[in-house]
Amino acid sequence: MAGVLLVAPAVAGGLAAFGASRASRRLTRPLDRVASAARDVGESNLAARIPEVSSDAELRALVRLLNDMLARIQAAFDTQRRFVADASHELRSPLSNLRGTIEVALRHPRSAADYQETLGIALTEIERLARLVQGLLTLSRADAGRLTMERRPADLVDVAARAIDVHAARAAAREVRLHLDAAAPVPVEGDADRLREVVDNLLDNALRVAPQGSLVRLGARCEDGRCVLEVQDAGPGLTDEEQAHIFEPFARGSPAGGGGGGLGLAIARAVAEAHGGWL
Repeated sequence: MAGVLLVAPAVAGGLAAFGASRASRRLTRPLDRVASAARDVGESNLAARIPEVSSDAELRALVRLLNDMLARIQAAFDTQRRFVADASHELRSPLSNLRGTIEVALRHPRSAADYQETLGIALTEIERLARLVQGLLTLSRADAGRLTMERRPADLVDVAARAIDVHAARAAAREVRLHLDAAAPVPVEGDADRLREVVDNLLDNALRVAPQGSLVRLGARCEDGRCVLEVQDAGPGLTDEEQAHIFEPFARGSPAGGGGGGLGLAIARAVAEAHGGWL
């Protein structure tokens, strides 16, 4: 009888170990499949997703979570690739113009006036390149959370008024009237130069599309504890598709808007957000 009693615990322990081993395999096998599918996802295969590996609710939730993460990573890579491709295209154009202008000037001796004209064209393209590079640097810093701001007391009305003074000649040439609508100063704590970038970009866009003889209005006011700046023009507006992408770098509206660099609104939004606001 004693021998039977001694064997029984051993048999029970063996059965328990066997059951635990099978349960462990049932759990680890789906996890192994998840790990294998995850390893197959690479930069060249970002569209791959992890298949359903089990009817277990927790494992299905894990797979959905991982696939959502992979979708976000893919979207980020796609955005980065578009940005690099667009930036390369934008930089290539002024570089090609600059090279062509200089090559033509070097083929034959020219007069001093001809060289002066060539240098003027080259300088224009260099300035265009400098603006593009500065814009890309601003966006890069904003993405990294390193967009520097010198926060001091400023007045949005004063910022808007100075922007109007700078754009007045361009507006007059197109017979467009600029009007500042502000009843009182609008004090803010921020970087006046960066805020001026926002106004300049918005005014630049407005003057590109404003019909001849129309009005572009700048408004600045305090409302519900917020400082509000708005620019209104009588242009054709944006389609739903354009609105969905207008703040992306190098995004452009309709061809009627003219040849902007495509970085203005992206920079303006980054500056607004760095001030704790939005555009």
